[in-house]
Parts: sequence; structure tokens; C-alpha cells
Amino acid sequence: MSEDQLLREYHEKKGGKLYTEVGIAWSKGKKEWEGEHSHRSIDGILIPEKDTEQVNFAGNGDQAFRDIINEEVELIEVEEKLNRPVIGQVLAGEKMLEADYQPSKIKKVIIYEKGDSALEWVCGQFDIETVKINPNQKKKKSLDHETIQKIKELRDSDDWTTSEIIEKLDITRGQYQYYAYDKERREQNREEYRKKQREYRRKRYRNDEEWREEHIKRVRESEGLDVDKEISSYKDQVNWKAVKKDLEKGENLSKRTAVRKHRENPERIFYTIAKISVENPNLAFSTKEIKAEYKEGMEKEVKEFLETNDRWNPISWFAQQHSTGKYPEKSEEKHQRWNKILRRKRIDGLWYYTLTDKAKENLKDHFNTEETEKVEN
Repeated sequence: MSEDQLLREYHEKKGGKLYTEVGIAWSKGKKEWEGEHSHRSIDGILIPEKDTEQVNFAGNGDQAFRDIINEEVELIEVEEKLNRPVIGQVLAGEKMLEADYQPSKIKKVIIYEKGDSALEWVCGQFDIETVKINPNQKKKKSLDHETIQKIKELRDSDDWTTSEIIEKLDITRGQYQYYAYDKERREQNREEYRKKQREYRRKRYRNDEEWREEHIKRVRESEGLDVDKEISSYKDQVNWKAVKKDLEKGENLSKRTAVRKHRENPERIFYTIAKISVENPNLAFSTKEIKAEYKEGMEKEVKEFLETNDRWNPISWFAQQHSTGKYPEKSEEKHQRWNKILRRKRIDGLWYYTLTDKAKENLKDHFNTEETEKVEN
């Protein structure tokens, strides 16, 4: 509990008029304080004989002075844990309060949540009353019949989108707030939300070929064209000459350009995926494996470009662009060209890439795999 809550709890039990943050050694007091000194305050001054209310000292100093003078009051200091400084504050505060306000009697009180048996004994030696407040022992006030009826009405209603909270009862100055909810229905709503999120992710990250076919259908149907013919035509329209030029450029691309300008020049990425796919026709490779292959021999350029090598990850960038379909203007045509021959699948949070069988066959000569096999044999 906070210090304010501890003080409020004590005040509710005791009653009386409570002034908070009461200034001492101040200019309007009875004593004329000479020389330089700090202005201090006491956490609370309680006048038990007056009607129950809480008043902030700031702006009400004159009234506090009139209420305290010649009255029996309680000087209250609050700490979460009883300690030696707060004992000193009470003893010093007693003398300064006595000099400034001249009450007829001062009762010293320390309120806390966590006690200390040795310091409690010390307080007894100085006639300081110690009040330990255990929050677990506080009693909540029961709801009235009208509120209970409102809660039942809410639970029976279907409108759960506007609010799950029907009533915030300002009981004991806001310490207790009562919320109305049906746990079973809330869990049902959450499960429906999770289901929608899973469906969204499934659509968002499914195979790109399926997405492209669906996109073409929507566009071509709106134009009144033969959808099936358009799709088959789209798959067959691969500019192999341009693809092989991309491979040649990617193979001969300088390491510096590959590191610094992979967004505008993704040919090295295409070359890397094509190379490992053709050399391993029965396998697909994760973005992590492709990055390791792509980064081979580029450590110097990467280090000069970025302080932390791990921050440089063009393969993850490529996979992200592949998912969104948003490419840099300078390289969009190249991406669209290679999307027709790339295949990928998401497994355990990673994208796995390979080429279509037709692409592996058409690009095999570029990597001289047949000659390599002959030499090995």
C-alpha cells in the first residue's frame, strides 16, 4: 500500500478532521523563526473531536491554524516500513508544531505496513503510538442490491464490445473497484479473437504462388477474361534470358555493392538461392542457411558497413518483401521475374526456399553441375 492509502485507512477508522501535508516552521505560526531554515511538513494532523473530513493544508493554512490552536491533536507520520528517520521526524515535528500552533496536547503516531520489533520498542520509550496496517485484513464493503442487479443484466446481455465493466463503485475513496465479467464468456470471446488472428496469419503467410493465383483471378475476373488461361499463361511466361542475366550479374557483383545496395541489386540473393537449389535439387533451404551462404567471404565488407554484423540481414529483408509484395522501384521488375520460379514454405518460424523443378533444369548449365558430377565420378 502507498503512504496515502495507509493514512486514508487510518483516518477512516478513527474519524475526525484530517489536515494533510501540514507546514511547520512557517511564516504565519506563533514562533518567529530567525535565520535561514527549510520549510517542512507533517504527513497529517488529526483533530479527533471534529467532523470527519480530509483537507489539504495547501490553501487552507489559516483555517488549519485556527482549528489546531488549543486543541488536542494527533501528529501523524506515515512510512511503508518503520525506520529510524521517521522516529526522528515525529520527535522534531512535535516540537515545531508545538511552537507554531500551540495545541493543548499532541499525541504522536507512526503508521506503517512493515514493522520492526526493536524500533517499536524505541517508539514506546518516546510515547509514540505505532499503528501497523495489514492490507490483507481490510474488509470490503458488500455490493448493494441495485448494483448486483446491474451486474446480472450485463452478464445476460450480448453487448460485450463496448465495456466489460459496468460499475466502478467509489467505495472508501476509490480503494475498491468492482468489475462485472463472465469468465466463461470472456474466454470464449478471446478464443474467437485468437481464431481470427490465426486465420489472418494463415492467409498472410501462405504460399506465394497460391496468393498470386488468387490475385490474378480477382483482377482478370473483373476484366471479364478467361481466368484459367491467364493463370497458365502467367506461369509459362518466364523470361529465362533475363533470369540468366540476373545470375551472371549476381555472380560478378562486387561484395561492396552486394553489402551496401542489396535492395537495389538483389541479384546476389537470387544467385545464392539458385546455386544451392541447383546443387541440392532435393532440398529446400531456410533463410538462416541462405544468409550463411550469402555472407560467405563478405565479413570484411559487412564489418566496414555495420558495427554489428548480425544487424545486416538482407535475406530476412528479402523474405519480408516477398511476403508483402512491396519491392523497391528499382528492383521490382527483377523480383517479379524471380517470383515465378521461386518456391517457399514456412516451417517453425523460418521461410524455406528452393526453385521450381523446371527452373532447376533450365539453370543447371549455368552452374556446371553435370561437369562437376563427371569429375567426381
